[in-house]
Amino acid sequence: MSPRAPRRALPIVLGLLGALALAAAATAVVSASRSDGLKLWTRAADRTVAPGHAVRYVLHVRRTHRTRGAVRLSASGLPRGARMQWAHGPRRTGSPLRAGRRTTRLRVSTSRRLRPGVYRFRVRARHRGGATRLGLVLRVRSGRRLAVSGGTVAPLRPGARVPLDLRIRNPYGHAVRLVRLGVRVGEETSRPGCSGGRNFGVRAAGGLPVRLPRGTTPLSRLLPSAAWPQLEMRNLPVSQDACQGTRLRLRYAAEGRR
Repeated sequence: MSPRAPRRALPIVLGLLGALALAAAATAVVSASRSDGLKLWTRAADRTVAPGHAVRYVLHVRRTHRTRGAVRLSASGLPRGARMQWAHGPRRTGSPLRAGRRTTRLRVSTSRRLRPGVYRFRVRARHRGGATRLGLVLRVRSGRRLAVSGGTVAPLRPGARVPLDLRIRNPYGHAVRLVRLGVRVGEETSRPGCSGGRNFGVRAAGGLPVRLPRGTTPLSRLLPSAAWPQLEMRNLPVSQDACQGTRLRLRYAAEGRR
């Protein structure tokens, strides 16, 4: 490929949106409950989900004192707009967890109208020797997201880096701290012979965290140009003529916290 710069800059297609994470996940590793002959526990009792999506809880059952037989599992206290389904049965009470089986999954799906908040509910395990309960937490975060758009500010050529001039839209009614701004080049491009992952790379943004006001803000108001993420075209020891005038797809990941 000629070392001369191509006549046209590489245009950038709008990338995907990044999620705004306002609620931190719980730090507890294990939550457990025990009764005579039965123990119910999980490593992740606190899960976060966006409205319209689903989350899974992995539950472990341990029969003690030589207790045998099936265990029936049920859940109560879920908010309206949330539905549950057991991996071992579709009914609300669940099919009996047969003898010898120690693990199951509880899938909780939410409607788009479910209000953000923290919801606590309980799972009950019952068998002929007794019963035990375990508390779980469902955190429903806002479905709104940070939106990122933009592209290069100069032509791109092999061995060169150019900054990405981005705009970030904060849909919330208050400022947040922008703690992460990631960019990734998609493998597919507009030219079949040009691999995005092989020919291009991204240098991450610096200078974070930074305060992001509500509304749409250009990156130039948040960070100096030296700290902007940069798109690089690698200078490979093979012909890269197929990449001239190609279009790339950039995937953005932005994270903010209050």
